[in-house]
Amino acid sequence: WLEFRRVLFRSRNQLRLQNLREVSGGFELRIFSSDANRIVRLAHQIACEGFVVEGMEVSLSSTERNQWDASMEVRHVN
Repeated sequence: WLEFRRVLFRSRNQLRLQNLREVSGGFELRIFSSDANRIVRLAHQIACEGFVVEGMEVSLSSTERNQWDASMEVRHVN
């Protein structure tokens, strides 16, 4: 948990965390950003820290102009 939070805090200036919740064996997070590449970079950073991104969805926001919404399912590698 602490390792995962460290990765997220390192990216806080680039992305905004909308929701983070612990699910069995991992985490589910929703984030948004004005740059979709930053979201992809976060997935890369998470993978480099010993986590697996099991699922990721990125789409243009339906409510905010020039905004990307993303959700990820992440678990720690044992």
